[in-house]
Amino acid sequence: MSDNNQYINNAEINVLSAMIQSSPACESALNSLESNDFTISANQTIFKTITNLYRNNSGIDTTTIAEELVKQNNLDKIGGIQYLSSLVGQYITDANLKEHINILIERTTKRQLESALKNIGKELQGEKSITDILVNAEAQIVQVSSERNNEELLPISAHIDEVVTKIEQLQKSTVNITGVSSGINNLDIVTSGFQKGDLIILAARPSMGKTALALNFALNAANEQENKDDAVVIFSLEMPKDQLITRMISCQGHFDANRLRNKSKFTSADWNRISATAEQLKQKNIIIDDTPGLRVLELQTKLRKLARENNIKLVVIDYLQLLTGRDSESRQQEVSNISRSLKILARELKVPIICLSQLSRLVERREEKRPLMSDLRESGAIEQDADIIMFLYRDDYYKEKNSEESTAQESNVAEILISKHRNGPTGKVVTIFIPKWGKFENYTG
Repeated sequence: MSDNNQYINNAEINVLSAMIQSSPACESALNSLESNDFTISANQTIFKTITNLYRNNSGIDTTTIAEELVKQNNLDKIGGIQYLSSLVGQYITDANLKEHINILIERTTKRQLESALKNIGKELQGEKSITDILVNAEAQIVQVSSERNNEELLPISAHIDEVVTKIEQLQKSTVNITGVSSGINNLDIVTSGFQKGDLIILAARPSMGKTALALNFALNAANEQENKDDAVVIFSLEMPKDQLITRMISCQGHFDANRLRNKSKFTSADWNRISATAEQLKQKNIIIDDTPGLRVLELQTKLRKLARENNIKLVVIDYLQLLTGRDSESRQQEVSNISRSLKILARELKVPIICLSQLSRLVERREEKRPLMSDLRESGAIEQDADIIMFLYRDDYYKEKNSEESTAQESNVAEILISKHRNGPTGKVVTIFIPKWGKFENYTG
């Protein structure tokens, strides 16, 4: 046996002997290890047996372990009662238990990484595109690094001072916003800004203005950038980036979007305003990805890379139903997986993610057109995973469809209906929508 293997064998023996002799050591090992962390077959079997005894609330010693092994016809396979006795004889103290556990975890991680690299090598010999190989490679390596959560469980006393300090800082602050401001005062009062780690769903029927509202959020976050590393990231799966930038110029510069999209006669003043607005936007760190048919795995990879290079303030995804997830039995399950992945990503990167979503056509069939959470299309998991669910509703949208109800002058009133707010109140926020600019402004009526 090599010195390295003997080193691992000793670590396995020390952990098992401590588990048999010390209840605290047993609990600590069971919280940190799995059976595949043991490379020697006998040790793996003994660990599984101890795990079963613990789950059944049975006592753990050489006698109970031996009895359980007899029931499974495994006692002779692990070396009999003599091997169990030798394990007990190795025990001196569990003072170094944590170090021995870490040795086993590191070795398991190394084996998993070696396996991932072997799979990547096989893919390189195949016919997959290099893009697919790179995405899968990062996914496998990230899976290895994130598979085990070694965060130590600590009592509330270890965290409470930090929480009290945050509360104190908030009370002393002259600003009520603790997250990223939406730019709409009444919405910020309800949410205190978009918070780090939150998944925010913004849903509406087509042409209601949800992309415009999301762009307003993105522009406001970009306008509040404090240093050059701050970034706002937009994944636009429906609209190419040139159209998105045109909308930004219209919104930021208060310029009629139709004139920008169609051949118009611009005056020198018009050109000056367009140029000034374009220059303002160039100073902002706004990153747009307009890859159509983007897979959620690719989105995760891109966003993790951007997070390493930038301080991401806000992420906008337009929109959820255009994302592609891993193969699933149904589209509903696929959307559920996507929704869950986005929530986990928001927490991992500590950024607010605003994800747009379509609503089902059932809204159109009801007399009351204001959306409900049950109208979220394709998956109830969206409702479960989101921290905030808000709907955009404009009464004028339906009045315009009915010539009898249409008015000569639009009221431009829009409602943001907050139907779910995990950490705060729900309710209705009234705002003003200016369609020609694609801009939402504060309602002061």
